[in-house]
Amino acid sequence: MWMIWKLLFLPLLALPLSAQDIEKCGKRVGTIEVVKGASAPKIDGLSNDPVWASVKAHTIPVDIPKKIFETEDSAELKVVHDGTSVYFLLRWKDKTKSTQHKPFKWNKSRRSYEESEDLEDAAYFAFEKEGAFNVNMRAGIEAVWDSWYWQAARTNSVGYAMDETHHYTKKKPKQKARFIRLDTGKYGYIRRAMDEGKPIVTKSLPPARRKGSVVAQYKVQKPDGSGADVRAKGIWRSGWWTVEWSRKLDTGHSDDTPFVLGKGYGFAIGISREVEDEDHLVSLPYTLQFK
Repeated sequence: MWMIWKLLFLPLLALPLSAQDIEKCGKRVGTIEVVKGASAPKIDGLSNDPVWASVKAHTIPVDIPKKIFETEDSAELKVVHDGTSVYFLLRWKDKTKSTQHKPFKWNKSRRSYEESEDLEDAAYFAFEKEGAFNVNMRAGIEAVWDSWYWQAARTNSVGYAMDETHHYTKKKPKQKARFIRLDTGKYGYIRRAMDEGKPIVTKSLPPARRKGSVVAQYKVQKPDGSGADVRAKGIWRSGWWTVEWSRKLDTGHSDDTPFVLGKGYGFAIGISREVEDEDHLVSLPYTLQFK
């Protein structure tokens, strides 16, 4: 994924936080119980499946970084499992439907394509995999996350979410990683690895010749392997995005967090409305408790 929005929860990289705020970024603020439903929902973004009517809705504040720890915005979340897979229903307000991401637009005077500033809407999940789960990437805590991305332009059309693993280390890894300054005053590294398999998105160069006024920069394809573990489909209607997600409780792939009934897992969500990098919104961590 070509730095889809640079780094998951990047806003916290740009905001030096106190020791107290770093601690808050790692403190679970609630528990969401995941019970077994009577049926499995269809992943189509419609949210009209009977099972959702019986599942409790949780309001999740997604207010970092605009007002650190003060409720400004929120998303509605429902979660259920069927003994084999887990299903998420995520809804949030958005006045506009944004389904293009940096397409190439023809510049008539220059007779060439230029990357536009159009940005898509998007939503994200991050789950603990190894180490303590703290949504502040600059906390200096070594950890691994299982991270999912749904994007209105780049993934929605194929009905999948991007599936990645994020590694936070104090020492430089052998693989390519980003070097960052930590809130402790020291330095660390963030490495993003796509799950194994054919990726959903590939980045292309602008056409040498004119092929229309607007040309997509990102090419979309059906993923495979571990990269095809997470299904996701969204629909925008009447000022709301509704996105349904699904994944097997245990995919059998080493790059995924296995969800075991009876156990709990730290997680957080994020949403973007035509923004990227430091302008998107994220939540504090919660516990996802499977029953």
